[in-house]
Amino acid sequence: KKTGKPSGGQPGHEGTRLEMAAEPDHVKEHWPEVCAGCGKTLGQKHESGYTKRQVHDIPPIEIEVTEHRASQVCCGGCGTISQGAFPTEVSQDVQYGSGIAALATYANVHQLLPLDRTTELIEDICGRRISEGTVVNMLATCTEKLAPKVLLFARDFAVPFDNNLAERDLRMMKVKQKISGCFRSIVGAGTFATIRGYVSTARKQGHRAIDALQAVFDNRDIKLKFAE
Repeated sequence: KKTGKPSGGQPGHEGTRLEMAAEPDHVKEHWPEVCAGCGKTLGQKHESGYTKRQVHDIPPIEIEVTEHRASQVCCGGCGTISQGAFPTEVSQDVQYGSGIAALATYANVHQLLPLDRTTELIEDICGRRISEGTVVNMLATCTEKLAPKVLLFARDFAVPFDNNLAERDLRMMKVKQKISGCFRSIVGAGTFATIRGYVSTARKQGHRAIDALQAVFDNRDIKLKFAE
């Protein structure tokens, strides 16, 4: 229903504003070339002060490649060659990392983009085109990692079952269908519901959605508060 109120901030609302950063990442100095009084040429010295303005922006985004090397060392005693262990999350010869996986999952599930627009978004932001199948695999991996947390209250009685609003956020299922079309399988609908429930819970706990998703792919837990 329309309230009759004008759009924008309402009287009494504190609102938010962009604040000056105490420690800027970069500083660009702009020196006067000539004196404003007599027109004499000035050099970059005898500074008597400065005024400042700040621009908050996003730096250019590029995919960063990290090569993992498992070193092989020959034992001086018995001659056995031992090899270092790769991190558990590095399981393929070449793969995308948790940042790309989190962004793709965030776009598809939290922002409700269809698969083709998700891959287009990744290409526009990162300059790398990934296939829809890769996104589907990322969603499946996220769902698999989240599986132990689904209906956790049924196995861990320390987790309350009646205050998790995320499990009742069913409206997003219909919004997803409206934006991206119908779910093509029960598995796809279950994947969306599982990840969406996790993200909704994380945001209600004060976590950024994309950070919470990256934690899943990094095999890290996020801190949740349970009602006492």
